[in-house]
Amino acid sequence: MNKKTKRGLKDIIIRYSVLLFFALVGFELFYFIFKPLTMYPSFFLFDIFYNPYIIENTIHFYDSVLSFEFIGACIAGSAYLLFFILNFSTPNIKFKKRLALLGISFASFLIINILRIFFIGVMFIENFSYAEFAHIFFWYFGSIFMVILIWFVEVKIFRIKDIPFYTDVKYLIKNLA
Repeated sequence: MNKKTKRGLKDIIIRYSVLLFFALVGFELFYFIFKPLTMYPSFFLFDIFYNPYIIENTIHFYDSVLSFEFIGACIAGSAYLLFFILNFSTPNIKFKKRLALLGISFASFLIINILRIFFIGVMFIENFSYAEFAHIFFWYFGSIFMVILIWFVEVKIFRIKDIPFYTDVKYLIKNLA
């Protein structure tokens, strides 16, 4: 086995070890980090137009019986984990570029998620007849679509040529067979 093959195998082992670690403990970490980063900016947006207050995980409104509880699905920790998986399962990305990709994908999704929560919340507060439909639709399809869109935009901007998982499997078959 030559040096280049050894280096490639070492890279795969490191990337997938990081992935395994975050798959085991990172999920809770993503919720821990992104819960306040999602809830408080959403609260501040509501505070511009309405009269909210926070008790634990819930935004309440003085002028309404409505309240919005921030559960795991609102935070979308699985979307952040998916960005992490896409990033670390893609080979041939330099460390600084990998960090930039993660930062941009996390920040982009966070901003979009905060705006989603705010606009759907406004629909409920204003008693918009399709608020529940919008909530369910964006919960099931919106987040998935946004993750895919953000990833593909990053692939285009950062000129990523490799395919997550596939390129590694292809490399392993070629060099270990």
